[in-house]
Amino acid sequence: KLNRLVTVDDPDSPNQKKAVAMSSKCPCSVIITTTQEKIHDENSTRIFELYADESVQQTESVVNSSLMKADLTVAGNETQKKQLIELQRDIQRCLEKIDVSIPYVNLIDFPKKTTRHRRDVGRFLQLIKTIAFLHQKQRKIIQHNDTSYIEANFHDYELAYNYGITVLQNTLNKISQRAKNVLSTCCFIADEKGRYNSFTTNDIQDKGPILGFDLQNRQDLYKQLNVLTEYEYLTYEKVGRTKHYTVCFDYVRNPAGAIINIDSPDIREITTPEQLREKLLTHGFSV
Repeated sequence: KLNRLVTVDDPDSPNQKKAVAMSSKCPCSVIITTTQEKIHDENSTRIFELYADESVQQTESVVNSSLMKADLTVAGNETQKKQLIELQRDIQRCLEKIDVSIPYVNLIDFPKKTTRHRRDVGRFLQLIKTIAFLHQKQRKIIQHNDTSYIEANFHDYELAYNYGITVLQNTLNKISQRAKNVLSTCCFIADEKGRYNSFTTNDIQDKGPILGFDLQNRQDLYKQLNVLTEYEYLTYEKVGRTKHYTVCFDYVRNPAGAIINIDSPDIREITTPEQLREKLLTHGFSV
């Protein structure tokens, strides 16, 4: 049910408006957009948080796409786009209401330390079920105690994990993706200059594009540096009017060079597809 207040003309008072409560029974999806990096915890625990790709590579793609659209001889065929959208809608109309069971749910590990994990696990399981639901035409319908349902398989979990892990990282982490990008750049500079040598804001802005990060917004950069200082990833000292930063946390890189201990430790408690595959084979499931 969707409840909302709507402004309408007041029939008892000409030229006046009043708020009327309206209620509609309906399935609903809610999409909220904001320029804020973090939203209120009471909201974030109820939704999936998706962040815009602010990398230099994505900016190049957007600019190139805009340039291409200016040439009508190479621009995409709008009719084909509309036909594709209609095809997707028709496919969804073919889907029928049916329950989804996850037979291997007892083999899935998920963080259990904080109260917010109560809702996070529900959203993750719902993502697995949604993927299975979209594949219902390829699944056998099972009857049990007057209930019809299909089962989620390993590949549903694999897709849910690969798509959902980034979302869960953004949700569970103490710092935002922007702050992580700044911290990665700082660690890159520390590798070059020496672990305990200091660097300035200009150094960070110069090195950011090398790693594919757009850090040219000076105000936002200062904001992220303040967050990283607050959470004790960085320290700084003032020399005149300039702040000189130093990385003060022990970052660890994997063989590919990526820092692996910025993310919240909670995220590493979620069963990976590789771990689940091994468990399923051990317990006699087909994968």
